[in-house]
Amino acid sequence: MRVRRICKLATVSLLAALVGVAGAARPAAAASYVPISGGGSTLSYNAFRSWIGTVAQYGMRVDYERSGSSTGRAKFREGTLDETIDVDVPLSEGVLTMTAGGTVVMTDAVLRPDHTFESTGDLGWVTIDDFRDQTVPGWSVSGQIGDFAGDGHTFSGSFLGWTPGIAVQNPARDVVPGLPVAPRTDPGLKHGGRLAAAPAGRGLGTTVIRGDLSLKIPSSTQPGTYSATLTITALATA
Repeated sequence: MRVRRICKLATVSLLAALVGVAGAARPAAAASYVPISGGGSTLSYNAFRSWIGTVAQYGMRVDYERSGSSTGRAKFREGTLDETIDVDVPLSEGVLTMTAGGTVVMTDAVLRPDHTFESTGDLGWVTIDDFRDQTVPGWSVSGQIGDFAGDGHTFSGSFLGWTPGIAVQNPARDVVPGLPVAPRTDPGLKHGGRLAAAPAGRGLGTTVIRGDLSLKIPSSTQPGTYSATLTITALATA
């Protein structure tokens, strides 16, 4: 971070400083000068511009505001001194990270009167840490399921549905869970669904996302143990 202080001096003081410098010999080694700025007569600007160009070769920065002679005299009479502080702030921020994984355990399938087997489970918690304090672009998290396979048999991943939720909200509480996806919806989660999202300008801090899973498969499904892969993806923008 670099901080520069600029003193805005009245027209008369600026003129004296410039006249004194213009006749000075070029220093043997470059010196560090504090930039100055002032204001006053519009008519005199052309002369000041010439002097400003002369002292610039010595590493001196002078800014002149054509505010009018009345304004310049008033500031000099009042002893007004304005200071402008310039601060260079670099882009230096945190990152977006996601923590997820593990095995989801579903309950044993139970035969229902509607001739389906039903099973439920809890999605492993997904933790989003967003510390991009300067850009705050937002983020989104989605999931997509493949087909279930086991013992030489398969059934469609579209038989799985979910209801997303927020287990732990971020400090601003501005993360929105995704919409529910019902089981046996075509294409359902096999096509993908949003788990949670934060629009641009929101979502900073730590958010923990949860989800209730529901599986409904035809009663004609062959017995066995089935598994599928649920892929969770985080996008660094909303």
